[in-house]
Amino acid sequence: MIKVLVPWAPSAEAILPYLREIDANQWYTNNGPLVKRLEDRMGGVSVSSATLGLELAAPLVFRKKRVRIPAFTFVATATALIRAGFEPVLCDIGDDWALVDPDDESLAVCPFGASTEPGGMVDAAAAWGNQHYGARVFSLHATKALSGGEGGMICGLDEEQEARVRSLANFGLQPSTQFEHGVVTESGTNAKMSEYHAAVALASLDAWDETSAERKQLEAAYRERLEGWVEMQPRLNGVYTTFPVLVPQAERVAFDLASKGIETRRWYTPTLERHPAFAHLEREGALANCRAMNEQLLCLPYHLHMSESDVDQVCEVLKWAMNRSVTTPTCSRPITRTASQCTVDQPRA
Repeated sequence: MIKVLVPWAPSAEAILPYLREIDANQWYTNNGPLVKRLEDRMGGVSVSSATLGLELAAPLVFRKKRVRIPAFTFVATATALIRAGFEPVLCDIGDDWALVDPDDESLAVCPFGASTEPGGMVDAAAAWGNQHYGARVFSLHATKALSGGEGGMICGLDEEQEARVRSLANFGLQPSTQFEHGVVTESGTNAKMSEYHAAVALASLDAWDETSAERKQLEAAYRERLEGWVEMQPRLNGVYTTFPVLVPQAERVAFDLASKGIETRRWYTPTLERHPAFAHLEREGALANCRAMNEQLLCLPYHLHMSESDVDQVCEVLKWAMNRSVTTPTCSRPITRTASQCTVDQPRA
């Protein structure tokens, strides 16, 4: 079985020097020295998860209750806004798979880590190394290219906003003084990153040049083999954790790939409007491109444990599975066309 995703994390040996620092410091959480070092290196405010990062940062950025988001995203994008008291408006995506017409009242999403126009704020969960602009929240989950095991980093805020996030992530407590313990002026939550997660993330940063280069090589290997007959996500020369493509009858193709030992996933599907928990949310337009993603999206195996021969095998079996699924092809803009407008044997325009 070729797995669709195998997380990469730094070795125990690479993390060990940081763990020894924790032992020496006897400081395990509550904004310890490793957390501060990680924040300095990443240029942001740490949190215990990207979801909580979105939840805490959104009220500092958005001034209206209605916030536009793409329906094509992970459920946490909507969940975080709802928990923060906002009303997400589900919107369609464009040819770049990102939110159409982002504005100051939009929470844009980096689709599968690809950079995007920032809007008011960016859910950049998988986009470390790719998204450099806007108020943005990165994930350090174990499945991401930069892994801390768990955690998140909020970047692009001003100093006042950063101070409020630090307070809100520590129950809303204000800084203590020698004579007075911290008091709460607005209620917060517990979203602090531990020193142990910071240790893993720091070791991951130490290896970033090497691991990011390997991911780019894997991306290039896939694109060389799939060019001309499979529609791939339009994205820049970044660092990615997944490799999504568009194929006709994606569920059937996935089934046939599995029969040959190739694991796939269909992340971001079903799109948000199809989840019962979000069925009540306002929608902007018909979400035609999001609907097409439910039929065509497929994520191929993509991780640092793969060899070029694994890529060859995946592509060979994919071609077989697409031919089996019969005559509904990929084309240059499949998210805006019907299946009857394409053929498997025609090269991409």
